[in-house]
Amino acid sequence: MNTEKQFAQGLFFKLPHPKAPTFVKGGIAIKVDEFIEFLQANKKGEWINIDVKESKGGKLYCTLNTYEKGENTKSQFQKDLETPNQEIPVIYENGEVNPADIPF
Repeated sequence: MNTEKQFAQGLFFKLPHPKAPTFVKGGIAIKVDEFIEFLQANKKGEWINIDVKESKGGKLYCTLNTYEKGENTKSQFQKDLETPNQEIPVIYENGEVNPADIPF
């Protein structure tokens, strides 16, 4: 999975006008030629997913969602659970743990 942020070129999300009705949540502006070029450059199938995010400064922006389902998407926790023969520390009745039993 690519972790580098890829901005959706030619696609912009805008907050609604202050006088817009409450059911209007925002708008999308598309710079046609630029967005078509972006779509063609990133096409890997029938769909392209775009995420709308908020910067630390509060500005909204659009990025390419590069998530790909597969083996590499497992969290470290999931990988640790699948590791065979992993020793589990013994916890005694008084709640203490023998430091020698801790694997890290």
